[in-house]
Amino acid sequence: MDWKMAGALAFGVVIGWFVYYVNRYRKGDVQIGDITTIIGAIGGGAVLALFDRSADLFGSYAIGLAIGFFLYFFILVILVGVSDNFDSDWFLDGRRRDPAPGFGFGHDRGSGVAMAPRPEMAAPAPVAAPASARMTAAPSGVEEDPARPVVEDGSEIADFESLRIIANLGLREVEQAVAPAPAPAGPAQMPIDIAHVRQFLDACMTSHPRVTYGLGAKVPFHGAVPGADFTKVDCSGFVREAIRLATNPQVAFPDGSVVQHDWVRSKGFLRVPIADGGLNDNRVRIAFLRPQDSPSHIGHVVLISGGRTFESHGGVGPDTRAWTGQGWQAKAFVYRLN
Repeated sequence: MDWKMAGALAFGVVIGWFVYYVNRYRKGDVQIGDITTIIGAIGGGAVLALFDRSADLFGSYAIGLAIGFFLYFFILVILVGVSDNFDSDWFLDGRRRDPAPGFGFGHDRGSGVAMAPRPEMAAPAPVAAPASARMTAAPSGVEEDPARPVVEDGSEIADFESLRIIANLGLREVEQAVAPAPAPAGPAQMPIDIAHVRQFLDACMTSHPRVTYGLGAKVPFHGAVPGADFTKVDCSGFVREAIRLATNPQVAFPDGSVVQHDWVRSKGFLRVPIADGGLNDNRVRIAFLRPQDSPSHIGHVVLISGGRTFESHGGVGPDTRAWTGQGWQAKAFVYRLN
């Protein structure tokens, strides 16, 4: 086999591998971007026109392309083989050992995780502890960008901008609640029963599968069953359904964190200091992070009671955390609901 034959074979192997990889791991419909790299690789052969039109030179180019293409994979196989944290299962569905305490990936970990598991392939989440145990748990860290999706959400999103708009401004197709009563004189009051909010949170955390975070994901209709009727929800979708479940008569709380913030202000709810979120005074509060105050320009909204949040945030989904007034909370707008 001469240079011409070897080069053509190597070039075909590279293109065949890439076409297989694109078709196996793409998460949606075929798009023009899927073949951009293929076109670039094939078009790269045009550089030969600057030097020589001989088939031997093309053969050398194609063999070099194949070496560069597969060298990374061979090195990866070696690194996985010598690592104590990875084995061959990682190549199948992304399984690996969890990091030891004190180690992690960070909230800004990109999508460069080879063959990361799809949400339906991931191991089921452990059953959450009872609410009473969670309320006394040590507070978790507070990030700066709580509504930003991360890889663990399965949020390698093709149309990120559209979903960000839905998260901030809401989805008109979501079923509307009954019309609200006229706003009373003075600071508005919402008869919200936090026990129902806790029940909704527990249902989301203990459902099978567990409800996780999804940018732009909403509860499809009032009374939808977590884990059955929906498996993902964003912050405004979670808070909207929680308020609808916890108010009688039902409050027509809108969708989208920005729209919800405007609604709370227009109804005359009293804005209070950020530190009030840490009070254990049987009051329910709501807090908003504006999109312009978030690194990803995605707003966030949480309910607060007993010094803890009731929210859905990136990387986890529905959750409760201590209100510390730090991180993004230091930039929040807090209002008293009752």
